Amino acid sequence: MWRRALTMPGLLLLGLLAFIEGVRRAEQDMEDVDPSPKAGKGKLQPRSLPDTCEGGTLMLEGQYNVDKEHAISGGCQVRGKGKGANIHLNAPLVFEGDQDASFAGTLRFIGKGVLQKACVVVQGRLTVGLGHGDYILFTGCHNKEIEQLGGALYVEQGLVMRSGTLEVKGSSSLAGGGGIYIRKGGLRQSAGSIKLDGCKSEGIGGGLLIKAGGFNQDATADIHCVDCSAKHGGCLATEQADLALDVHGTIEAHNCVAEGSGRFAFTSNTDNAPGQQWSLVLGTAS
Repeated sequence: MWRRALTMPGLLLLGLLAFIEGVRRAEQDMEDVDPSPKAGKGKLQPRSLPDTCEGGTLMLEGQYNVDKEHAISGGCQVRGKGKGANIHLNAPLVFEGDQDASFAGTLRFIGKGVLQKACVVVQGRLTVGLGHGDYILFTGCHNKEIEQLGGALYVEQGLVMRSGTLEVKGSSSLAGGGGIYIRKGGLRQSAGSIKLDGCKSEGIGGGLLIKAGGFNQDATADIHCVDCSAKHGGCLATEQADLALDVHGTIEAHNCVAEGSGRFAFTSNTDNAPGQQWSLVLGTAS
């Protein structure tokens, strides 16, 4: 069959369209976020984190390396935009001062070695979540210092969980709070989910340790522990003798073990006992 040959303008048009498509694909490749800090073809180069939080907000996307202890001034809202940020921690990340910090969007804190502090230290109060899509992950964080608590996250003045998911995987602390340690200010969980998976401590609180300040959990909030262990409170523990408990959500522990007081080690006055809607799911017996 006879076919009409393409004219020169037609060939030029096809070439232009092919070039545009090539540029589009290259730009798409550059947007992909690889969980590995090694930069490859079409991947974003890892960068250093800023030292300051201009305007109170730090927008992160792509790969970041922390090779020595890094401090950011307090009062900072850290947001993982787009596909999120992977922060590779060869040393601790510290949010200085007693001002509030907050995490939102998609942030992944990835421990790359054994540290002498938690992967992330917040000296003020920390708020997690500004919307239902927030996802904050800590993984592979290990604190070997016997006098420094918290494996993945250390919070000095209270943790507020508003929405989304805060997840800690495969993290540990010798002293206590293998996943999360809250020194004072307690835990206020109005919504969202806290997931603690494979967190361990040779002290108290394999997944979560609240030293002081109360534990308040609304009905729509939940805490899930899987394969966590400690000397006392394999899943979670409180340490203050008169800690106020006001718990109305769900706390689940599956395959969590402890040498002493079991999966949960609560210390509380009877006047501050958990609410009637409190759901405690023990899971597999230890």
